[in-house]
Amino acid sequence: MAAALAACGATDETDRLRQAERPVSECPSLGNVGTFMSETEARLVIVGELHGTEQGPRLIGNMVCHALASGKSVAVGLELPGDDGRLDAYLESPGGPSDIDAFTRDSRWRAEQQDGRRSRAKFDLIETLRAFRAEGHRLSVFGFVSNFDASPYLNADRNALADQDGYAEAHEANMARNIVSGLQDADLTIVLVGSVHGCEGRMERDGRDYRLMSDFIDVPGTVRLLTTYATGTAWNCRGGVCGPSTAEGQDATEAAPFMIDLTRQPEFICDYDGAVTLGPISASEPFASADVP
Repeated sequence: MAAALAACGATDETDRLRQAERPVSECPSLGNVGTFMSETEARLVIVGELHGTEQGPRLIGNMVCHALASGKSVAVGLELPGDDGRLDAYLESPGGPSDIDAFTRDSRWRAEQQDGRRSRAKFDLIETLRAFRAEGHRLSVFGFVSNFDASPYLNADRNALADQDGYAEAHEANMARNIVSGLQDADLTIVLVGSVHGCEGRMERDGRDYRLMSDFIDVPGTVRLLTTYATGTAWNCRGGVCGPSTAEGQDATEAAPFMIDLTRQPEFICDYDGAVTLGPISASEPFASADVP
């Protein structure tokens, strides 16, 4: 699965965009991911990530690979627009250069300021999923970010937010609705989302107070996993400046990577059911880098 496994474990740059060649039965072994995915009875797994790493999307690709290999039908939700047709069109395409260009020509992929959600690693994950589908596996993919009516939260001139917390909570609720709608009939749905959105509870920090996305999701069989990591780098935005930066980790450098532990309660602003280690993380640059035409 050369290109398809870029996010499942393949690292050779020349394999990035090749058509899949190996069956999912040859999923790379990453920690205990294979065992967890074959044995879990969860219906929905929400994985909260730090945007802009190589390891987060790689984890999701491997989870999908092992879930498919175990005979499950799988749906994958990504923190990307799901209402403009671009993602669906790319997933149905052969994945050639013109298909890639049509998908990523969107201004959000090519914007100068990038917060890690449209990284090279994220594109590799999408290519992995496209190739799995091309092989005929029971896999659906959806973006759960969509437009909604923001007018109740604007000022009288309708040119700025008057109720930031109200708008933020509406955005969180909208993503949750789209995820629940995306469950369809899949045996297992895997969602990759920013870590704040993925936990159950409220944002109560820096004067903000609103419910978070995962708090709106009441689906039996939901497991929420926070990705934890050893100190490394990530590409994201801090203080209005976007780029690679040091990310101080919770885990020791020698901690075994890609281990899912439902008994571990990581320290965070709200609640997760368990954690999955990534090891030392490394920044994934935006897809819209200098070598992308």
